[in-house]
Amino acid sequence: DLDELIRRGQDKLKQVLPGGSGGVPGSLILLFAAALAALVGFYASQCELQLTERILFERHVRQGARVLDLGVGGGRTTPTLAAAAGSYVGVDYSEAMVEHCRRAFPGQRFEVADARQLEAFSDGSFDVVVFSFNGIDSIPDQGGRQACLLEIARVLLPGGTFLFSSHNARYLLFRPVLAGV
Repeated sequence: DLDELIRRGQDKLKQVLPGGSGGVPGSLILLFAAALAALVGFYASQCELQLTERILFERHVRQGARVLDLGVGGGRTTPTLAAAAGSYVGVDYSEAMVEHCRRAFPGQRFEVADARQLEAFSDGSFDVVVFSFNGIDSIPDQGGRQACLLEIARVLLPGGTFLFSSHNARYLLFRPVLAGV
């Protein structure tokens, strides 16, 4: 609905612009809202698991497990993980992605949160934490990734499983300089 897109665009711009969206032309607000809708639509259309994900989920997510799915996006991993889980929680820092997932998967729990700050969850509250689709790579700095990994370790039950994907830097045609490696 166009009116809803415009309202969401205005709300987001008020959050990110000093002084709100008062001086921003309506065409820019509409463009921002359309870009947000397109992004959500793209991730919502992604529904296939990678072969490696399917294998890892089958081997490491036991029936009845308590699963935290970080960076859930449009819910690509939700059907598979939720089917195995005794309890499933999908998390994304994008409110629009979480809203989409809540509509698409009404029987599941989704929360807006940053993977670096999972204070909404108790220590040891999950058997499995998943951060797929190279999600950890979207955290731009080493300190943020370290905070994320510390939070994952905290919310995992001792001996729990952390499944993630990350780009393989050794596969590149050039060797990047990685600080501290």
